[in-house]
Amino acid sequence: MQTDSVGPSIVDEVRCLDQLVRSAATRAPDQAAVIGSDGVRRTWAELDGLVDAEAARVLASGVDPGDRVALRLRGFDFLVGFFGALRAGAIAVPLNPELTERELAAALTHCTPVALLADADDALAHHLAQPCGVAVSVPAYSAGDRAPRCPRTGEDLAVLCFTSGTETGVPRAAMLSHRALLANVEQCAALTPPPVAAGDRVLLALPMFHVYGLGPGVLQVAAAVGTLVVLDRFDPAESAELMARERVTTVIGVPAMYRAWLRLPGEQLRAAFADVRIATSGAAPLSAELMEAVLAATGVQV
Repeated sequence: MQTDSVGPSIVDEVRCLDQLVRSAATRAPDQAAVIGSDGVRRTWAELDGLVDAEAARVLASGVDPGDRVALRLRGFDFLVGFFGALRAGAIAVPLNPELTERELAAALTHCTPVALLADADDALAHHLAQPCGVAVSVPAYSAGDRAPRCPRTGEDLAVLCFTSGTETGVPRAAMLSHRALLANVEQCAALTPPPVAAGDRVLLALPMFHVYGLGPGVLQVAAAVGTLVVLDRFDPAESAELMARERVTTVIGVPAMYRAWLRLPGEQLRAAFADVRIATSGAAPLSAELMEAVLAATGVQV
């Protein structure tokens, strides 16, 4: 396994987030970009081709560069929809698929997207789209024509990322530019040791609509040309089995995940972390006691 971090030259290559996928596909076309919990693998070249096709489809549906496109998707579908919207020159608005009817209506009213990407069986999205003045769109992931080049700069708005609302009582959509998110990728990559390195197999059981799963998770892996090992919903036993099977080398977690893993049988936990070189924690305080307990149980320093 390579252990090179993302150098400034990699980030300097791209000005927009979707170009991270194009760069990875150029550098390692046959490497797995995503491994699902069902074992299905997609290479960087496959992902890049599907992102192109989705961008062309989004533009053909009437979305113009600069429009907002909301996403209510999970896993690989989210990745194609997210990067496809960005490649079309749109602003991506990731939404929590678990939002209630009231919460989803409020989010759509707040961010005013022109399109909502959702599964065909997402009854709530289809129910709310018309009253909110949004065209619901079901992604059709098949290879197609390359999307036309949309002029953008790093200063252009890339993502409207909703806060949790814990401070204000109401979730707000934070405006994040391409350049800001790429700067965060570069900052994380400069850490020693790097949280994600080339060739790493990275467990991502965090929600991709959240900035932690999106930035240090999805974007960091794309920039480093690693592999995302994706679990749509965290379950300690299922994730441990997936980690052992796919020989995960990097874990991006939160304290609650580590506490849940510690309740597993010791042998199962050690097998899950056998190939892990680095585990990180964020989004909430990690106590010294929990850190020491994980190290004692797995041999891995968080």
